Amino acid sequence: MIRVFRVAFLMCALLSSACADQPFLLSIASSRPNNHTLSWPTDNFHSYQVDSSSDLLNWSTFGAPVSGTGNQASVTDGPLSDSMKFYRLRISPLFPGFNPTLVIRSGFEPAASLYAMSSSILGFQGVDQSVLPPNDWTQASLDPNIGEFYIQMAWPGTTADRNAYITTDPANPLNHVLAFQTINATEAGPPLKVRIQTMVANNTDLHEIYYKEKLYLPTDISYLKDYTFPPGNWLTFMEFWDNPDWTDPAPYPFRVTVYVISSADRQNLNFRVLAETMDPGNEQTVWSSVNTAFGLPFNEWFTLEVYYKEGNASTGRFYLAATRANGQKTVLFDVTNFTCHPSNPAPTGLAVINPMKMYSSQAVVNWIATHQPQNGTMRIYWDDFEFWKNTPN
Repeated sequence: MIRVFRVAFLMCALLSSACADQPFLLSIASSRPNNHTLSWPTDNFHSYQVDSSSDLLNWSTFGAPVSGTGNQASVTDGPLSDSMKFYRLRISPLFPGFNPTLVIRSGFEPAASLYAMSSSILGFQGVDQSVLPPNDWTQASLDPNIGEFYIQMAWPGTTADRNAYITTDPANPLNHVLAFQTINATEAGPPLKVRIQTMVANNTDLHEIYYKEKLYLPTDISYLKDYTFPPGNWLTFMEFWDNPDWTDPAPYPFRVTVYVISSADRQNLNFRVLAETMDPGNEQTVWSSVNTAFGLPFNEWFTLEVYYKEGNASTGRFYLAATRANGQKTVLFDVTNFTCHPSNPAPTGLAVINPMKMYSSQAVVNWIATHQPQNGTMRIYWDDFEFWKNTPN
């Protein structure tokens, strides 16, 4: 879609508007010395490109494409060299064919809470009045494609070993967030494992999803910058399963994992994404990718956006973007490749999704706990979770 705007002596007028059924407002404000800034609302599912022209016939791109974040976007132009200048805004889908339906959103405020279903399973309950509907955790589990939402923790173990809980935001005492904390690895290995993970499980025909969440990593997690992760030791933050290998039968098991690695110079932590077939006794890497340009920030909330489309080497897609607190958005991964088992003749969708996860080993926990000069705790925080599914037209 294209929207065209006219500027004459810094006055603007709407000349034409595509998709007029959608509310849309582009504003232009002047600033010294004679600059002007164009601003417009964005959503999570589109990119935006501004073009400029002096005659409505010849157009040139103005600035780089802007990926939507759900907030206002803007570009600034210098003083006008002509008596008249036109701008148009080209709007393109980030995920063509994706018709998003919001299943649940939550800011983990007090009206939403956790309750114990067992010693290792916590359920979500309540209606989070801090956000607009759909904000009812009970209703989210009634979605026809979603089996259930819950938190799974390592078993055996107690809350003294590992725990998930809603607590005060470490950066804002007026806000509440979801915390994952581990002191001891108790799940059988080898090696002994740490596990706290949200489960979107027992899903049906869930082939295409998008979710958005905020992540806060305290200083203690930064201790891993000078840690060399040996084989069999890891720190995973999200995971996606087609036909999980712990179910019976489990033909064509396949997973995609996003986890942390330390940079070669030990100055940063980076994300790596790994896609694997998980056939018993024959696990194989299908593809992997590392983003070394984006160092994970600490003591700062940043937003993660994930898009997953089940498909083959030409139709499957995995997308992960991060937006810092200053509003700068970086696409970390945008991979077109298998997102299901390459041998699977009829993929049935994502059976299990772990959108928020802390999965690691005792060695990683110990490294943080005994780090010098200051001992630490393996703890991370999550907030402002939104989960969307595709509703085919």
